[in-house]
Amino acid sequence: MRILGPDLTFGDYTDLAWDIPEQYWANRYFVSAHGCGLTEEDPYLHHRGDLPDSGYDGVIEPGMVLCVESYIGNEGGTQGVKLERQS
Repeated sequence: MRILGPDLTFGDYTDLAWDIPEQYWANRYFVSAHGCGLTEEDPYLHHRGDLPDSGYDGVIEPGMVLCVESYIGNEGGTQGVKLERQS
């Protein structure tokens, strides 16, 4: 959450964000952060490994509300942890 702020590009956010450990990669949540709405809304801030195929660049604007979201669980496991926080 500390890395978020106005004028930060989506690419810079991705570079600064936490990398998901390899053993959890298969079960990751599809984005690192997203806009707020009835469902996951634009903008989508992708994980570093997804950026080349799915990501796009933009800028975090003053007053923009984002949900930072994470899911961590072992592939094939029965438990995991999902966290979401609006900022």
